[in-house]
Amino acid sequence: MTIEDWLPTPERAEQLRAAFRTVAPKNWKSRINKKLWLTPAELDDVLEAIIFVAGCRADAWPIGDTEKDGRKRYQICAAGYYASVGS
Repeated sequence: MTIEDWLPTPERAEQLRAAFRTVAPKNWKSRINKKLWLTPAELDDVLEAIIFVAGCRADAWPIGDTEKDGRKRYQICAAGYYASVGS
């Protein structure tokens, strides 16, 4: 197995970068603390994107019970790139 086996395809990498932009702070390396309306699939993409771009795991939890167009509101928090690399 090589590193290429673990990397996403170029198309998937672009999808992850787009998902990350929905939660990224002004300085993308900083701590993430964002509230978003997401479908379960969008939430999965955002969580995977944070790992892919910032190198850290995120916590996400629903805010309330309200659904809007198949989406729930989530609070998403992550330490961010600076913390994940120890700077």
